[in-house]
Amino acid sequence: MRNNIFKITGLTIAIALLSYVLITYFDELNQADEFNQFLSDAATISEIHNSNSANFKDVSTFQKLAEKDLKITSIIFAQTLKKHTNF
Repeated sequence: MRNNIFKITGLTIAIALLSYVLITYFDELNQADEFNQFLSDAATISEIHNSNSANFKDVSTFQKLAEKDLKITSIIFAQTLKKHTNF
């Protein structure tokens, strides 16, 4: 009888310990999957940001060139207008 109680108690403790270990393992696995998904999303956003910043650099350079050309064109136009209207 006493031996039977020890077996049942030991088996209960073993099942409880195994259940705890398995639950903890799968919980940690789930958290790791979520974190990996977050890192994957962050990497994708970083790549998009990097690509867009390079594109903006090209647009910004073009805009500066366009402003410079516009200023030169405006000066030439003003000089031509001044020459022909005698202002």
